[in-house]
Amino acid sequence: MYSEGFTILSSACAVLLATQNYSSLLGTASAKASTAVNPKYLAFRNNWLAVHLLNMMGDWLQGPYMYALYRHYGYSVGQIAQLYVCGFLSSAIFGTLIGSLADNYGRKRLCLTFAVIYSLSCATMLSPNFAILLFGRLLGGISTSLVYSAFESWMVSEHNNLKFSSQDLSNTFGVATFANGFVAIVAGMVANWAVDSYGLTAPFMISAGHFIVAAAVVQMTWKENYGTSGAANEKKGAKKVADNKGMFGPLMKGFHLVSTNSLIFITGMTQSLFEGSMYTFVFMWSVALEAITTGADDKLPYGVIFSSFMVSIMLGSQCFSMLKQNNWSPDAILVLLLGVAFTSFALMAAFAANATILFWAFNLFEFTCGMYFPTMGILRSQSIPEEISKLPLEIVFSICAGLIVTALVLRGFIGVSKKQQ
Repeated sequence: MYSEGFTILSSACAVLLATQNYSSLLGTASAKASTAVNPKYLAFRNNWLAVHLLNMMGDWLQGPYMYALYRHYGYSVGQIAQLYVCGFLSSAIFGTLIGSLADNYGRKRLCLTFAVIYSLSCATMLSPNFAILLFGRLLGGISTSLVYSAFESWMVSEHNNLKFSSQDLSNTFGVATFANGFVAIVAGMVANWAVDSYGLTAPFMISAGHFIVAAAVVQMTWKENYGTSGAANEKKGAKKVADNKGMFGPLMKGFHLVSTNSLIFITGMTQSLFEGSMYTFVFMWSVALEAITTGADDKLPYGVIFSSFMVSIMLGSQCFSMLKQNNWSPDAILVLLLGVAFTSFALMAAFAANATILFWAFNLFEFTCGMYFPTMGILRSQSIPEEISKLPLEIVFSICAGLIVTALVLRGFIGVSKKQQ
């Protein structure tokens, strides 16, 4: 069933993507022909994309089989809840510090640190010891903060230093987003093959290899860059240590902005509630399928299911583009996707014992996630003035989502655990 579902979704995505690309090419062929491409920019972009996609491949490889490995080690769903929540809270908490660390100590240095930390996190998955696994989730949470901040910060800073255009920057992000979707799909299939061939720890070892290769490229080809304060101190030869204001100032500023601006508050609550539900789903889908599957949990093709989810996200992204082309406002798209997301969760609750309906309800929710990210990106840009830094607000929104996930995941896992006892 799962392989057939992946095939259906992939075929639909390919047809829709081919249709959109063909119509786009018809309208832009002449413009592209007359536009000169800067070879220096292409070399820079491709270098960064190679590192970015290696890291994302390593990150995606771990998603499908983490829960299955914990179950293989004999842990209850309640204990697994603690591991998952530790990882998420670690990411949310350290996310408040990453920005100042990157600015003060150097972004390249943090990118190299990421490879060490995330590789160690992968290595902990070889041990069935709970304390070691908990430490691994702590490292994994720190690594997640780094992979979504330090590498992008380095690229944007270097892009500006080299005086490439803003259009080139948009191109880099666009290509990265598109390529990352394919990498996620491939990662699920590779993880599935690795588990079938070498066991449940194999995806994590392959993941560590990707981080090591990416670190080698960074070490050999990247220059160091800093934030304004970090660069000034580097020139003076001083060692700057971030003070409490530097680390926690953005957090306090974020809470102030949310509490004094009603539009920012509404946008933030929408983001926190949806992403809280999304991350809870990330934790719970394996549990739900395991509960209604006969046989050992590692017999489920988690990699194929994960790849199906990634295809559904791409379908949602394409649907967003089509709606925008038909002059739908972001507010209207948000209302639509929230309604569809509600329907998907209603189906999950009503047909929790039906694997087929559950699988398609899962994909329906992932479809709304594909619509959500570009929609919320536009709404954030409209509700948050340009002169206001978005970092403090993202910190607050992440903490709120983290609290939601902690409450829901612990309640959900513990509830399932009691049923199984």
